Amino acid sequence: MVELAACAAVGVCAALASGDGLSATKGVVLVVLSVLTYRPMMEAVLLTSTIMNARGVMATIGKLLGTQEPGGPRDDRPGADWPGRGDIVFDGVSLHVEGTAVLDEVSFTIAEGTTTALVGTPDGTRLLLGDLLTGDVAPTSGEVRIGGVEVGTLAPSVVERRVARVSPAAPGLTHEEAARLLDSFPERLAERPGVRDGLDRLRATVAEQTEQKHTEREHTEQKQTEASEESGPAGESTAAAPLSEQDRWRLALLRALRSDPSLVVVDATAGVDPFGADPRLAELFTTLTRDRTCWLITGIGAELPPCDRVLEATGTGVTARTAVPN
Repeated sequence: MVELAACAAVGVCAALASGDGLSATKGVVLVVLSVLTYRPMMEAVLLTSTIMNARGVMATIGKLLGTQEPGGPRDDRPGADWPGRGDIVFDGVSLHVEGTAVLDEVSFTIAEGTTTALVGTPDGTRLLLGDLLTGDVAPTSGEVRIGGVEVGTLAPSVVERRVARVSPAAPGLTHEEAARLLDSFPERLAERPGVRDGLDRLRATVAEQTEQKHTEREHTEQKQTEASEESGPAGESTAAAPLSEQDRWRLALLRALRSDPSLVVVDATAGVDPFGADPRLAELFTTLTRDRTCWLITGIGAELPPCDRVLEATGTGVTARTAVPN
């Protein structure tokens, strides 16, 4: 409507000016030029408005996700270094998602160098506790502190170096990654309980996979030769089988041990209980957690490994208690 009104206004101006010698042809040209000029100008205004609104929307999303705070984006600020001690404190932590309370005024303290098992239902609440601890999720209110330092103020590079997240579902747990780990694993760590066995089992798996790929390559070359002689289609090699769940656990645990973290968060919510079913994995887990602060998010109904503390999630609350020895 504004565009039509502008065209009419230009036409009226052209008609009024025609008495001073402005021809009808020039009047039509003015109308056409007004239309051609008006549309790009309006589109530029709309585009500018859209960009400004988008920045506001993204800022709001950043606040909801905890990636943007009043002092600026978390990744852009110089963060704090890892504290000298590793005690964990949840101080009145609440978390609301779309107006629904997931955690409500949760408070507890975990001593440095202890292993804590997270039990209870649902899995999502316990996984959120782990995300709050590592700073991946920001609480709606309250504070999560490690050694007296608020987790959200730690530099992302420091968190990446000091915190190890262990899960068999983590990306990159492949035969190629296992081979790289075997080539770079420190020899000084290899004699710790369960480590040499884990390395040997991974080495056997990688060797078997290498031999299988070599056999498949020879089979494919033979098929291609036969196909070229018979002018038929060549056979295709089958995709490599993924690592078994036990080998993915070995790789994840050994990769975490190699990085020498201060804090370990282990997600064992999926599949069968890995440490109850395989004593060798349990030994490797114990080696990883020795003299480190560790959170183990167990699967529902799984047997608790040796641990110092238990956090039980019930509804929107969390109860901390001392673990009872088996």
